[in-house]
Amino acid sequence: MASTSTVAPPAQNTAKRDFLIALEHKAQQKWAAEKAFETTSPFLDGTAPVPTDNFADAAAAIRKDHPKWMGTFPYAVSTRTRPAVSI
Repeated sequence: MASTSTVAPPAQNTAKRDFLIALEHKAQQKWAAEKAFETTSPFLDGTAPVPTDNFADAAAAIRKDHPKWMGTFPYAVSTRTRPAVSI
């Protein structure tokens, strides 16, 4: 009786994968050094006290030194059903 194995054979050429993994690590190190994904709100780090009244005026004054910005990233979303294909 022949033995069947479900283990995949080792990959032959992993240069592209290894290159992409190296790019990923490089980007993660850069983000960590630049603190790219950390909040820098002056209300959170204690630079500015959180106002108890007239928040809009206090926020406008803070934005002179700490401008407000928002970043977005587009991604594809499939909102339709795919047609059934029969062969």
